[in-house]
Amino acid sequence: MQEALRQALIHALAPHPAPWLIAVSGGLDSTVLLTAVRQLWPEQRVCAVHVNHGLQSKASAFEAATRALCSRLSVELRICQLQRPLVFENGLEAWARQARYAAIATTALSWGIRNVLLAHHADDQAETFFLNLIRGTGIDGLRGMPMYIERDDVMWIRPLLLVNRNVLHEHALTWRLVWEEDPSNQDPTYLRNRIRQDLLPLLETIRPGTHQRIVKLMMDLAKPSADNADNVNNPVELACLDLTSIQELSLIDKRKALHDWVKQIARRAPSRARLNALYDLCFVSKTGRGHLKHGEFVLRRFEGRLLAEPIKF
Repeated sequence: MQEALRQALIHALAPHPAPWLIAVSGGLDSTVLLTAVRQLWPEQRVCAVHVNHGLQSKASAFEAATRALCSRLSVELRICQLQRPLVFENGLEAWARQARYAAIATTALSWGIRNVLLAHHADDQAETFFLNLIRGTGIDGLRGMPMYIERDDVMWIRPLLLVNRNVLHEHALTWRLVWEEDPSNQDPTYLRNRIRQDLLPLLETIRPGTHQRIVKLMMDLAKPSADNADNVNNPVELACLDLTSIQELSLIDKRKALHDWVKQIARRAPSRARLNALYDLCFVSKTGRGHLKHGEFVLRRFEGRLLAEPIKF
């Protein structure tokens, strides 16, 4: 096994030990992820889930490849067949993404597993950087995909974010793995494909190691700034509200502080019902457990603070 792959998996998964559920598409990346995890931890409980949207001509081939891989590795597998709705509220791609993650989360919880592994790698991260840069999404978009994010009572983990695709490909060839190629990855009408096929190779010829530097930059951007980390007196800070700083305020002022903070973070004011639920979570609930979704954020209480976690997949 390539040392870069081995070290990445050990480092990323140490804080979140088995059991693990791995989302397997039948493509190169997830095939390598499942195989490598099985090789490193043969005695641990590792399960797999494959989501079949039925959206492409090779859907059955991807499912068959996943079944064969899991059978060879003696990994328990669940196949989730999705039914396409007649109307897509936010488009086909958005529906497919949301339905896929919902199916994966449901599978994980049904098996009593909280740690789900996804196979996004460094090249995916670099592509996301330029994709969002071109679209003008701002600093939030340039932060890219997080290595860890908790959502829907599941910890989503991307242990390959620091591993280049060529390392995965080399591992697959070394171990003679079999996988399916997505034909849409060669379609130049998709901006991501043009970035992958044209822009990133050009940058690597100009300055080798560009991929890793981009990923490092994205990780730096994702870190909270020192200004925000030290700003404990201001009840409205970037992604963390110190609830103890407003604990002694009147009910009206506490609600106003929550309202203003959420509006600043999400760029959308909470409704009265949402604000009531948020107030209960912060100041009424004895356990502090649970979360609220607001816009593109999940709001949760943790150790006397209110956290706003971006929903990113």
